[in-house]
Amino acid sequence: TLNRPKFLNALCDQLIKEINESVEDVVILFLDEIDETDWRVLKELNVVVESFHYKNKEVRPFIFCGASINKGKISRRNPDLLNRFQFSILFKPYLIRELCSILKQYAQEMFPYEKIPNQIIRKIALNSKQNLRNCLTMLENYVCEGDLDYILENNQIIDKGITQKDI
Repeated sequence: TLNRPKFLNALCDQLIKEINESVEDVVILFLDEIDETDWRVLKELNVVVESFHYKNKEVRPFIFCGASINKGKISRRNPDLLNRFQFSILFKPYLIRELCSILKQYAQEMFPYEKIPNQIIRKIALNSKQNLRNCLTMLENYVCEGDLDYILENNQIIDKGITQKDI
């Protein structure tokens, strides 16, 4: 077992317990934003997926899945993890018009009393790296702040979603 804080031990223990105690015929362990999962947990899961044993106890076979928009971060932090996944599904990025449509619907539903100009919606979509989560965050920040240029500057967005970090 890796040297890790107690909370990580508890997390791994809980995951394995839920897998072993599931009443489902097929158990699926799905980790969204897997690139943000502590690398020590993923290292432990690597071993479990290979042997279906954890702390010298048998682990019920399960399907291990993850989702991320940052495959590069996974390969840097835990290159073995990518080898555990037999399939990789690449989704097409949203088109700008699709993001604009979603943003308008979201704004109408969440902020019905706010009048958000179409040019703001489009500018948000253009600066999101075609990522819906980025769009929604910028829209929410815009509703609170009211100044999209300030939000872009505060997030170090230079143009079309490109940030200082990207350069």
